[in-house]
Amino acid sequence: MRTHHVQLTIPVGKERIARGFYAGLLGLEEMEKPAVLAARGGCWFRQGAFELHLGAETDFVPSRRGHPGVLVDDIDALATRLEAGNITVTWNDDFPGHRRFSIHDPFGNRLEFLSPVANGSSIGIERLEPETFATWESDVVSIYAAAFADPPYSRGASHVDGFADALRRHVDRAGFVAFCACVAHEKVGFTYGYTTGRTQWWHEQVRSALGPRADHWLTDSFEYVELALQPRYRRLGIGRRLHDALLAAQPHSRAVLSTIDAVTAGRRLYESAGWEVLVRGFRFERTVARYLIMGLEPVPRPSGSALR
Repeated sequence: MRTHHVQLTIPVGKERIARGFYAGLLGLEEMEKPAVLAARGGCWFRQGAFELHLGAETDFVPSRRGHPGVLVDDIDALATRLEAGNITVTWNDDFPGHRRFSIHDPFGNRLEFLSPVANGSSIGIERLEPETFATWESDVVSIYAAAFADPPYSRGASHVDGFADALRRHVDRAGFVAFCACVAHEKVGFTYGYTTGRTQWWHEQVRSALGPRADHWLTDSFEYVELALQPRYRRLGIGRRLHDALLAAQPHSRAVLSTIDAVTAGRRLYESAGWEVLVRGFRFERTVARYLIMGLEPVPRPSGSALR
């Protein structure tokens, strides 16, 4: 069997709105309906071998769960175009080997768009020993620069150079743990941290922010320093796998981190993983942006491996 077409329904008399969305925004080509069917209303569209038929229904009820899943070549360009048209795009990373998002048409029907990741089954998460991680420096810095180039981070060349300098110091710190992510032979992400300790700049800044809670959160504690992905590999679950692998490998009973105080993919990941906000709106010395200080206790020990 193979699919000839997918059908959704729309309210009677709303063909003009449907054409504006499906042809004008999604870019589908309208097809001429057979004369015997045209009198029933609705409209048909296609792109390549994909056909979508919209039937007009008097007692219309939108399909909010059942939906077509449409493969597309440039999923980011499509998402950008839809958002520019004031369509809410909801990304979901629970479909292995694919990036995907869902939207609703003007009538409330759900649509899902997917794009396969090349060699998706070969996404690998590997632990890097300090000496190996050091050889990754140029790749790590390149990933960092790409991951944090856009707002709300907007980190330019001087900030990236500062990260590279800090990275060389961090590799030698006690309890250093790092993981990398590769798709086929391409390095696409990294994460690392170490045992937090007195005299370290970040530790002392956060200690002052935490006040009386500092001894609790900064004793026997893992400092989760960084998590970064190449932008085109976001929304594939790679960030969560890196996060879980790093926490599973460190020995401490609690963990702390700082992340910019804005709505970001990183913040959503941490919140979904159970991190709690300890301090809001904190400003580190020599910085303009405000940050959240977050903590996790106890650090979860996944029953299954995050590696494959």
